[in-house]
Amino acid sequence: MNPRPKIQGVCITGRREGLRPFPPYRTLESVGRERLSPNIVRTKPSRRAGLTLIEVLLALAILGAAAGVLMAAASRCLAVVKVAKNYYEARRILDIGEIEHPLLVVKELGKDKAVNLDVSPIQYPKGFTFTRVSERSGAHKDLMIVRDRVSWATRGKDSYEEVTTYLYYTNEVSDL
Repeated sequence: MNPRPKIQGVCITGRREGLRPFPPYRTLESVGRERLSPNIVRTKPSRRAGLTLIEVLLALAILGAAAGVLMAAASRCLAVVKVAKNYYEARRILDIGEIEHPLLVVKELGKDKAVNLDVSPIQYPKGFTFTRVSERSGAHKDLMIVRDRVSWATRGKDSYEEVTTYLYYTNEVSDL
């Protein structure tokens, strides 16, 4: 067993440097207040634990860039969802327009007559408009091209969904 070392006038540290004398301005009482254990005395103040200002600013810059990328991706996803909802609603209104204004061919005075070939614009909720326009094909006189269109505006940009139907029959088309 090693004898217990004396602490008078010297500082014993846990390093291999050996014994170092106390600075002349320190007294043994002030050393006793800094004593960590009976054999170890702190001779110089230790560096404080923590981050420097540059490290904190660098971490904030990295976090800010990551948050910006995430926000941009989230806003793009929300925009895609909104566009998909608009097209879904447009398809629904096209179906409603087909139900409310069916494209029919009826017999009248021995001839076939097309009904509801043209439908003036009809307003639906949420700013959607249904229209139907027909035109005779240039190549075939018995072929009608019927276009059903639902249009709407999003942020000042006009969008539409359109369905084209070809109607063919041999009698003259009346009342276009």
